[in-house]
Formats: sequence, C-alpha cells, structure tokens
Amino acid sequence: MKEYLIYKLPNNKYDLFIIGLDYHNVLYYCEQLEKDINLKDGILLIDQLLQTGNAKNRFVEYNVKNYKIDFYSAKNIILPSNSKYRRITSKILKHYFDILENSILSDNQKKLINEGKYI
Repeated sequence: MKEYLIYKLPNNKYDLFIIGLDYHNVLYYCEQLEKDINLKDGILLIDQLLQTGNAKNRFVEYNVKNYKIDFYSAKNIILPSNSKYRRITSKILKHYFDILENSILSDNQKKLINEGKYI
C-alpha cells in the first residue's frame, strides 16, 4: 500500500501536493518522500486529513531546499471550503474505500466523501 500520493498541479503556488494515505504523518516517511518528490527547490502542500481530521492543522506548507524538506518552514494553511485541494483529496479518497473506512474521520465525513462531496 502507498503511504502517500504526490501530485504536480500546473500553474500553482505549490510545486507539489501530497496526500497522506495512512495514520502516520507523511513526514514519517521523510527520506523516501524526498527521493520520490525529487524537487531541488520549491514548496509542498501536504494534506493530513487522514492523520488530523478536518481540522485547522489539516494542510501544512513546507519549503524544499536542495532536495531536503525544511521542517522549520512548516506553516499551517487554512484553505476555504471550496478549495481545489479539498476537492482533489475528496475525489481521490472516494476510491480508497478501505483506507477511508478505517480512518479517524467521522461517519458523516466519510459519507460525504463517498457521495462525491468534498470536505
């Protein structure tokens, strides 16, 4: 099973968008993540929905410098409810039924995602 998914979105503030797929923070896999993203310099946005729930600390921004994630640059980002990042994550998780069902999300949040709505 993959621990995270990596997306490159064109014409975007963030160079890469990463969605965690298990209960660990994506940075738990930091060494492998740095290899997988292969980004010399840029900005990551990480969606921690399955780790933190739909809370204020759901989205975190990190700078990448010289192929390394700069942990000191971490910033919690609050995105509007109609954000494209929320839509992307919800659409993706709809196809990961087992992961979604065993997550910390409430039954109502799981239901919304399964119905194609985004949180």
